[in-house]
Parts: sequence; structure tokens; C-alpha cells
Amino acid sequence: MKKNVKLVKYVLLCAISLGVSSTFLTSCKDYDDDIDNLQSQIDANKDAIVKLQTLVGNGQFITGVTKTDDGLVFSLANEGTPITIPAVNGKNGTVVTMGENGNWFLDDVDSGKPWKGVKGDTGDQGPAGSAGSAGPAGKDGAYYVPNADGYWHKIDGKVDTKTDQPWLPVGTITAVCDGTYVTLYNVAGYENGVKLPMSPSFVASLSYIPTNIDSKLGEIAFFPVIGTDDDSKLATGKYEYNWNNEALSTTMVNGWCDFAFKVNPSNVAKEYFEAVGFMADSAYVAKTKASTNVPTLNENSKKNFDYIDNVMHVKASAAGYQLINDGNTYDDPDGMKPSPEFQGAVGSEVTYVNTVALQVKNVNASDENAANSLVTSKYINVKRMVVPQKYTMVGLNTDPSRKKQYAVTQFVDLQPMYAKSTSSADIQKFLAQLPVQLQVPFSGTTELSKYIEGYVTKYFTNTGFEGKESQYLLPKLGFDKPTFKYSKESFKAAEVDQTQKYLILDENTGDISFRPEQTAAILREPVIKVQMYIGKTLVMSKLLKIKVVKDLQEEETFPIDDLKDAVLGCSTYSQTIDFDQIFNHCKYSKEQFVEAYSGNDTWTLLKKVDGKYVALSKAETNASGISVKGANDNAAILGTALTENNTVTVETASFTLPGEYAIQLNFKANSSSVQYNPLYVVDYFNITLPTVTASINTTYWANGVAQANVQAPKTAYDSKECIFDTDLNIYFVTNSTTGKAILKYNPTTPSVGNYDCARADFVFETLAGKTATIVDGKGKAITATVTAKQIKIGNDIIATIDPQVGGIVETDHIELTNSDATKALLNTGKFTIKNVVLKNTFSNGVIDVKVFDIDFVRPLAIDPKAKGAFTDAQDMGDDLAYTDLISMTDWRGYAVAVEGDNKKHEVDLAKFYAVNAWNVCPFYLDTDNKTLLNTEILTNLEADDEGNWIPNESITTPADAKVTLPAGTNLTVKVGTDGKYYLNYKTNMGTVKKAYKMWIPVHVGYKWGEVMGTVEVIVNPVVK
Repeated sequence: MKKNVKLVKYVLLCAISLGVSSTFLTSCKDYDDDIDNLQSQIDANKDAIVKLQTLVGNGQFITGVTKTDDGLVFSLANEGTPITIPAVNGKNGTVVTMGENGNWFLDDVDSGKPWKGVKGDTGDQGPAGSAGSAGPAGKDGAYYVPNADGYWHKIDGKVDTKTDQPWLPVGTITAVCDGTYVTLYNVAGYENGVKLPMSPSFVASLSYIPTNIDSKLGEIAFFPVIGTDDDSKLATGKYEYNWNNEALSTTMVNGWCDFAFKVNPSNVAKEYFEAVGFMADSAYVAKTKASTNVPTLNENSKKNFDYIDNVMHVKASAAGYQLINDGNTYDDPDGMKPSPEFQGAVGSEVTYVNTVALQVKNVNASDENAANSLVTSKYINVKRMVVPQKYTMVGLNTDPSRKKQYAVTQFVDLQPMYAKSTSSADIQKFLAQLPVQLQVPFSGTTELSKYIEGYVTKYFTNTGFEGKESQYLLPKLGFDKPTFKYSKESFKAAEVDQTQKYLILDENTGDISFRPEQTAAILREPVIKVQMYIGKTLVMSKLLKIKVVKDLQEEETFPIDDLKDAVLGCSTYSQTIDFDQIFNHCKYSKEQFVEAYSGNDTWTLLKKVDGKYVALSKAETNASGISVKGANDNAAILGTALTENNTVTVETASFTLPGEYAIQLNFKANSSSVQYNPLYVVDYFNITLPTVTASINTTYWANGVAQANVQAPKTAYDSKECIFDTDLNIYFVTNSTTGKAILKYNPTTPSVGNYDCARADFVFETLAGKTATIVDGKGKAITATVTAKQIKIGNDIIATIDPQVGGIVETDHIELTNSDATKALLNTGKFTIKNVVLKNTFSNGVIDVKVFDIDFVRPLAIDPKAKGAFTDAQDMGDDLAYTDLISMTDWRGYAVAVEGDNKKHEVDLAKFYAVNAWNVCPFYLDTDNKTLLNTEILTNLEADDEGNWIPNESITTPADAKVTLPAGTNLTVKVGTDGKYYLNYKTNMGTVKKAYKMWIPVHVGYKWGEVMGTVEVIVNPVVK
């Protein structure tokens, strides 16, 4: 039997003892054997403990303990095979567990001792008074722990009292599981026991994970910096944000390189280790500063580093760290130079490189194996990523009216700063040409800081990599989030200082406001200088010209519903839009609306495509047939008529295609005082085709499939008239006057006009592009080439819709071609053309009215039973004339003559069908005696127990028959004295006592191929 003890961190506490008991000794030899056995068990325990210690020392931890008859089995996190500490002399220890009732259990027996204290009661209410307070809280109750000294200890608050009650068997190895550690006691040489973690307690190793912004940068780690550009090389920097007389790529701002390391083993708690810093090394460089020349670790990265999914992220900068200067444009000009003895001595292919390694310290003091130990990652190549100052940008995340919010890569750059050397007069000219980039309302406060963004458009590395031009937020590249300062830039225009006279600006927050009484500020264009800082370093300055507006105009989309859905017919359809509702929405009179918007009005046609309305181009709009009456080139919706008329007319042509449309009237204001600019008036409407149906004429359908056959003789029994030619309209209820299928429309009349332009037609293809297919009488799909009006197999035409007969097109007819491929299909009994389509075509679209299948049925069938029979035991055999063996009927049930018939109508039909062959199937034994192969003729005979052939009357069809015509019986074709064909039956196998059946294969050839079948013939016994 096996008992499992599941260990859950901070929940389960168990104590498991392995006992040693005395042994009966019956002889010296037995005593020696027992001693040896006991010693081997003790050695096994020692080996198991050493192995556990080794695994834990390599980063393993205990995940579970199972008590078995053989001992204690320890499962480890990443070890497939558990480790067993064997029971000694077959004795196993006691299991002490924490019960759900809060007491300790010994082998499932409640000890009565709590393993956790009961929460103390709330203190009594304090004495009454103006500021009375609660009394002191009650103490938590006492609890017990199995102490390492082998006795229960009582814990009461901070008081630990040893009791006189032992829990640990003397001289046994005992495992105590406290949710954090498994501690083994009574282990020789370990006075305080052996502690094994139940969760990872220290870091064993670190694995570097590249986190570069571009995968092409590989595994090198890059320290980001903002570096000087050419404008800082001048004795006096060109712009206010430039430095003076600095070498190219001099560090202005250090960013943070994100180093990511996978922590091994997994799940080491974050509080068990901390980052110490970096070690540095370099190749081919004099190492006079090797001990202090290391990257600067971010203070937050020491203990508060990000730690997710066993990956720790630390940040470090190149501040105070001299990277190697190997002459690259983006090397640190203040960096370390390769030592002279290596320069040029090792060849041009040598790469001078800095390398760094992260050190972390294990700080789990309770783990004696790892406390204060250092773990060092592998060395990582580090280089420099430089953002030249000119590629740092300040921009807006909104459009001028602040209606659209832009994401990164869509920011709008602010305007460049003027050079420091620019004269005052030229500064004013420079400011005058700046565009307005933001509208600011006169009333209230505008928080400019909400719309300002700092970013980078390009970066480079000293490995030759150039980042693609885009927009990168500064923190994305590792820089601290920028801050901004705002100041007023004097701009004189219209005889006033547009900025200083009117603008109130908070230089720290960027809040903009105006004095309420100073309405003269409206439509002024102040200029603001925006400075971007990272830390205390000015990185970039830009200019922003704003425009003061009375009110910030709103973009408005106003939906109306004057245009109704329409089912188009054969005429143009007109509807109107009434402008009163638009005037009312804007709270304007008609004259006020004309004054505000006249001359700036256009219209746009929208159509729904893939679930979204999209604007159509001018060419697409013209082709659609939808127009606004009187409007040319989609401009000036009503032109001067805007002041005269109160409606606009929308016309839809009869050829407009079905779809979901919208007319959008676009109005742009002439004044900044109107509330809406722009104003979009949208009216949605749908254009649809009618629902069209046709009722079938059930006379010509079977099992839901239309039936087609050859036509009956019309003028003479001429095989030229034996054709498959069918008017497809007959499959539907037709108009008695036109003979056309009657189509029913819903609605019965369109929104305007009628359906006189509609035209019905039959084709081999649906609107969805599904073409007709062919299936033969055995259910096999046949590969065919299909066009709208014709089907071919190879080069053979099978069927044609609207065929030409005598140069005249037979509209709506389907005709089969007398080709070899058509005959092969009919020889299978019938074939089906699937997906024949009755469609209805309008000036603006096509509708599939009915998709249906047509069976083309073989017109002739062989009668399954012969008219005559054979008689057994005739001296010269018995003859059966072909006219008594083979008979057939056509698809109407009329008899069709075979050789020797003399009924005129049957003979005439034989001519009509061009019957040209009738015979037993030509599988003769030889051509001289014309004897049929017995193996091809089935019978209902069976052998009895004595080997005699007797008929089985339960066999009624050739499908059930298994025995062919026995040897000694022959069927021979012969020609009689009358010139007719006979089949002669002769047997030498004995006299037939009882009639039996045989099935003889026969075939008939005719115009459309051949008919194969079997004929049942009775063999009767002789009557004496």
C-alpha cells in the first residue's frame, strides 16, 4: 500500500520519521547478515541524502514527498527519477500533517495540538470622551510546532516554550516539511539537520536574452545616447539647443540599455536575489581602468527590477563608462583607444569590443548553500546606439481642430527653430511664414501638454546599422520620458505683438488662456517656443503657431432619412432632400445658412464595400447612374440655387447596380463663428432587385428533376426527327400566348416604371460562377468544359442552349448533339446535366430565378423476359426465334420492332430509332459453330447433395444467380430456312425434371448508341 503526502508551499507541514527497530537474532550467522543488511540500508540513506544535496545545490527543489512501504520518495522539479530514502529494517516513520481543523495530525490521528493560533477578539470599547478610541486588541491564541530538538514547542506571541512531550522518535531520520524547506533531522554529521528547499531558493545561472528594437541588431546590447550633430561642432552652436565646439557624436544624454536575463532555475522568488552591478572587459584595449570602467546600473534595477515569467530586466547606461573608440562615426569621441601595441598589429579584421556581464547576489539568508553567493552571467558584447540631436523631434498628436487623435508614426512635427545668429527683423519674417498648427478657443483653458509629444525619427549604431526613418517614442529607445518647457515667442503682425499682448501661458504646464475682456485676441496667431528636456539637458526646441478662435468648431455628421430604399424598374427614379431639417439642426435661418456655407458645398457618393462605406471617385460616380440634379463635377450642390430652392433632387438611373449607397452633402464654413465646420449631411439608401420566382410544370418533372427525351415522330418515321430537342420553358408554367415561363415579381411593380425591360434566359452558369456539371447513369461525375450556352467533353459537343437549326436560332431550347461522347453517356441508361439556370436580366442586374437539373433518358429499353421458352430433350435441340427472344419498347411504352417483326407501327418505330443491330452479345466460343460461352450465361440452378443440378426458385434475378450454364448444354446462333435468326438450345447433361431459368446477355444498336441487357428465358421439361 502507498500513501501520498502532497506538499503545498505555506500550507502543508508534515513530519515523517523513518524508524530503526530491534531484530530477533537466532544465530551468529543470522546476526552478521542482519548487521550487514542494516549497514547497507544506512549507506543507502546516506547516498540518497548526498544525492538530494547535490541536486539542490545545482538549483533543484523538492516538489513532493510520498510515503511508501519502501521509505520516503522525494520528487524534484526538473528530475525525472524520484530519490528514495529507504526505510530502515522495514520500519517507516510517522507522518505529521496539518489538519483542516487547525490541529496537528499524527498518521491521520488528531493530536489535539493546534498548528495555528486562533485570532484574538477585538478589544473592548474605550472610555467615553470627545476622542474615545478602541481598547487594545486581544492576543492571538497559542499554537505548537514540532521543534528540531524532538519536542513540541508552544508558541504564544513571542514566547517559545519547550514542552515535555516528544514528537521525534529517538535515533531515526525524520523529515520536517514546513512549506518552505524539507529539513532532515538525526542525520550523522549535521547537528542542525539537512535543509532542502521546497521552492527555488537561489539563482544558479543567468541566460542573456537580446531585447533590441530591431532583430537585425543581433545579440549585441546597445547603450542609447543622444549625441551632438554637425551644428554643435561650431565654436558657437547654431541653434539654442546645440553645444559649442564639440566633436561629432559627443554624448549629450545617456539612455538606458535594457538587459534581459532568464533566471535559472525557474520560479526563484524575487526577494531571494538582487542585482549587484556589471563587470566589464574589453579586447585589445589597455586596461588601466578595468576595475572602475563599468556601466551604471539603474538604482531601481538593483532590487525593484522587472521580473516576469522567470525573466529579469535590468537597465544600465553608459554614464561613466568608456566604450572603445575605434574610429567609427558613432563611437564615443571620449572613449577608450585601442592600446598601441595592438593597433595595426593584428590586422584590419580585428574588432575592438567592450563586453559586460551582470552579477546578481543570492540574499536568502536561510539557505546556507547559497546565502551571499554571486552569480555572473556570460559576457555580452556592448556597443553604442546614437540618436543625432537633429533627429529628436517635438510634435503634435492631434489635427489643428483637435478632433482627431494621432498615434506614434502619425505625429505632426512642430516648426524648426531659427538660428541664434538670425537678426530680429529676419526672425519676424521667419515667424510670419510659419503655418498655424493648432486652433485654440478664446474661452477657457487649453492644456497644451496633452497634445505635445517627444520622439525620435532616426537612430544609428557604431556597427553600421541605420534604423529606418519613422517615429519612435523616446522611452521606446531607452531614454527617460522627456519634459517640456513653454515660453512666449514675440511675433509682431498687424501692428501688435500677437503673442505678448494676448497670450497667457504657464511655462511649466503649457496651459493657454486669454483674458475674457480681451476679445481682440480672437483670430490672432501667437507663437510658442516648446523646449524638450531629458533630465536637465535641453535636447530640442521647436516653434508652434496657434490661432485663437471664438469657439472650437466641431466636425458634425448629421444623418437624415429623406432618400428611401428602392426596387428599380425600367425608368429613372427621383427623390428629394428637404433642406429645412438641415437649417433647423444648425439653428439657422435659410439666409444665415446660405451666408455661412454658400460656395463651399460639394457632394459625394458613398457605397458599402466589404462592410464599410467608401467614397466613389468621379468616374465611379458617373458610371453608377446616381446624381444630384443640377450639380456638376460633384461641386456646388445647388450653385446659386442654394439661395432660391429649398430641396435637392437625387436621381437614380435604371441601370444603377444594386447596393447600399449614401449621398453625403459636404459643407465647409465661410466663417469661424459657426458651430459646425465641416458639416456632413448623410442620407443612406439601398437599391435592390426584385425577388423573382417561377412555378414548375410538374408534368415534366420526376423526383425534383426535369425529364428530357427524344421527340416523338412529327411528319414521318425518319431518324432525322429522332432528336433530343426540348423547349426549356415547358418545365415551368407558361404564358399561353407567348409560350414563355411566367415570372412572378415581388414587388409586382417597382418603385418607378415597370419590368418591361426584363428578359428571361437559360444558361449553364449561375451568377456566383457555379457552372453546370454532368453525372452519368452510374452516378459518376464526368469532366466537361462548360460555357454559358454549351457543354463539351473533349472535342465532342454534348448539349447546346439556343441552338441553330437551319440557320435559325431556337431560343430557350436545349439540344443534344449526336456525338460519340453523348452516346456513351446515354449507354449508361441516362445522364444528368446539373445547374441549368433560368435567369432574369434587368438593366441594372441579373437574378437567378431557378437553378435546376435535367435528366436525359435513354429512349429504348429491352424487355427483361423473353416471349418464348426452350423445351428440353429435343433431338435436334430446340430453336427460339430472335423475335421471341428480344423485344423492346421506347420511352412511351410503344413496342419497337426487331428483325422479323411484321407489325407496321413497330417496324416504323424501328426505322425512326434507326435500330441497326439486335443480337445476343457476340462472345462466341468460335466463329464457326457460333456457340455462346456458358460462363456468360447465369442460371438459377444449384447442385444438390448428390451433385445433381436442380432449380432454386428463390433466385429470381441475375443479380442473385451464382451458377452459370453447366457443361454439356450449349446455346448456338443459327439462321433458319426462312432467313431469320434463331438461338438453338441443346443439352447432353440429362433430362430436365423441372423448369429452370437462364439469363442471356443481349444488345440492340440504335441511333443514340446501344442498349445492353439480359433476357430471362425459361427451359421447360419435355411433356410426354
